Amino acid sequence: MPWGEANIRKVARYCNVSPRRLQRLLAGESTSLSELIEQVRREVGLELLTNGRTSIAEVSSAIGYESPSILISAVKGWTGKTPSELVLESNR
Repeated sequence: MPWGEANIRKVARYCNVSPRRLQRLLAGESTSLSELIEQVRREVGLELLTNGRTSIAEVSSAIGYESPSILISAVKGWTGKTPSELVLESNR
């Protein structure tokens, strides 16, 4: 399922549970679907950036951001660094 299409109904259907059950399960883990999606985006995005083989535009698209500028802002928020700085650090 593409990132932009993820919503509680679709994810619940994919997991074969009701939307309400999924919400309760997520609440039991002190999270929400939007927080979980953002966490996965962060983990996947940072991994792709630091592997040094994926461009910022490709990473942005892969994790469901509409433009590289959104990814750049997100990475700065997550790490305090630009994607380019992360790539340089990972190559050391």
